[in-house]
Amino acid sequence: MAIEIEDGDRVLRLPEILALTGLSRASIYNLIGAGTFPVPLKLGPQAVGWLQSEVRGWLATRERSVSGPGGRPLKGQRAPVERRLAGV
Repeated sequence: MAIEIEDGDRVLRLPEILALTGLSRASIYNLIGAGTFPVPLKLGPQAVGWLQSEVRGWLATRERSVSGPGGRPLKGQRAPVERRLAGV
């Protein structure tokens, strides 16, 4: 089955995926197995790659982790400006 690649899209190899997501190799493959991360394209007998657009789309669906339990900032983070101004 042929994959259609749009103009400007790139195929990313694993080191780029790890740098872009901040995840480990094992985590990437666990997410693929769970069906929650884009499936790689087979480039050759021992080579795979991911479409940049698919990985960026996946990243866009991730929720930002800006607060801990009870809505408090995580250690080392400041509360959003709106919360600081409101005195919360």
